[in-house]
Amino acid sequence: NIGTLRIPNTVVGIGEYAFSSCRGLYGVVIPNSVRYIGVGAFYYTNISNVSIPQGIECISRATFFYCRNLSKVVIPSSVIEIERDAFGMSDNIEEIYVLTTRPPKIENSFDGGIYNNAAIFVPKGAKDAYLQDSEWNKFVNIEEIETEYEITYVIDDEIISSSVLTIGSIIEPVKDVPIKEGFSFRWENLPETMPAKDITVYGLYTPKTYYIRYEIDNQLYRNVGVEYGDSIRLIDTPVKEGHTFSGWSDVPVTMPANDVIVKGSFYVNTYAITYIVDGEIYKTDS
Repeated sequence: NIGTLRIPNTVVGIGEYAFSSCRGLYGVVIPNSVRYIGVGAFYYTNISNVSIPQGIECISRATFFYCRNLSKVVIPSSVIEIERDAFGMSDNIEEIYVLTTRPPKIENSFDGGIYNNAAIFVPKGAKDAYLQDSEWNKFVNIEEIETEYEITYVIDDEIISSSVLTIGSIIEPVKDVPIKEGFSFRWENLPETMPAKDITVYGLYTPKTYYIRYEIDNQLYRNVGVEYGDSIRLIDTPVKEGHTFSGWSDVPVTMPANDVIVKGSFYVNTYAITYIVDGEIYKTDS
C-alpha cells in the first residue's frame, strides 16, 4: 500500500508503465523537474487527483487509463497535446483544469462518459477557443476561471507570509517560523498542491514528549513519556523483598524541554535472630 507517492525533484522522467496496476497508489505529487511521463505510467491505479507538472508538453497515451477513482485533473499551460486514451476509461472525472489559453490537441483522449458531467475550467478569455475546437466542444460544461490564487500563512493570529500560486502548483510551505522551546510545529491542513481558491493555513504548535528515565542502583527501571509542561507524577514505589527503597531523587514540578533522570536505591534490610532456651531469650543476633 503506497498511499500517496511524493516523487523527489531529482527525477526528470517517469518510465512507461512505471506504476501500472499499483492498486495501492491513491495519490501522486509530481514535481516540475519531471519533463516526461511515459505511456501507461499510472494505468489502472487508484489515484484520486493529479496535477501534471509545468514543463510537460505531451500527456502520453494511456498514462491515466482506467483510473476509475480519478476525480480531478490539472493540466498546465505547457501541455500542447493529450494523446489518445490518456484518460480513457477514467469515467469518474468531475473537474479538469486546463490552464492554457490555446486548447491542447486531443482525440478520444478522455472517456466519452464524462462529456456531460465533467466541468472543464479554462483561463479567463479562453472559453470561446475551447468551444470552437471540434474535440473540446464535446464537453457540455466549460467555465472560465482565474488560474492563480493566494495562499496566506498565519501563526497565532498573525499573518507571517503570503504568495500567489498557479492552480496545481506544489505548495512549498514557509519554513522560517518562530521556534518555541518544548514545542514542535506543523502547518495544519496544508494541501499538497494549490486549489482553485484562496486559502489560509494555520501554524500549530504541539508540546513535545520527553522522557523520565527511572534508574535503580544505576540500572534502568522504567522510561515514562511526559509532554512538555505537564505535571510530573512519580511512579509507584518499587518493592523488593528483603530491601527498603530509598525513595526517588528530586524532580521538577513540570516536565522541562529535556529528558530527566530520576534515581533511587535499595538498601538491604537487617533482621534479628532470637534464640530461646527453656522459654527464655538466650541470645539475639542481627
